[in-house]
Amino acid sequence: MSRTEVAHELAEHLAVLSTPNLVFVASGCFAEPDADMPELAAEIGAVIERLMDDHWKDHVWPRPRPGEYSGIRHAVRIAGSLEPLDDRAAAVESMAELAAVDLVWSPAEIMDRDVARDAAARVVTLLGPDATWWTNRVADDGSVNGVTPCTFDGLIAGTDGTHFAILIQVGED
Repeated sequence: MSRTEVAHELAEHLAVLSTPNLVFVASGCFAEPDADMPELAAEIGAVIERLMDDHWKDHVWPRPRPGEYSGIRHAVRIAGSLEPLDDRAAAVESMAELAAVDLVWSPAEIMDRDVARDAAARVVTLLGPDATWWTNRVADDGSVNGVTPCTFDGLIAGTDGTHFAILIQVGED
């Protein structure tokens, strides 16, 4: 499959996992070959910028300043907030759970878990066996390293060095 075809399929399967104003997704190709955490963290920052603009548009809270979640300083903070996932199965389960279960009203479902798992499995398969996957959930104790100013957020992101896939769920109680 070509770079463009993989990018198109990633976008298609991630779109299944998105929920307006709650679960945000992004995917694409890096400009430079063999991209890794700095480039992935920068893409995560760009997604946070977009979702905060969308999320905050109907709220009375102050809007984030333009560029507040992008740039090298924030990319370093994002990278420091992420934990690697052990394997592809963990990536599928984490992505499916974030797409299907409301972080604020758990165990309330946002979407059917089987549909979420199928779409997540396809995303993970598209990035391949050598992809690295990251989350802001700390496996040892279940805590979360927040990456957005929202009360609740959950993130999973992966890259094969050429393509990336990002899913973020945010919520307020």
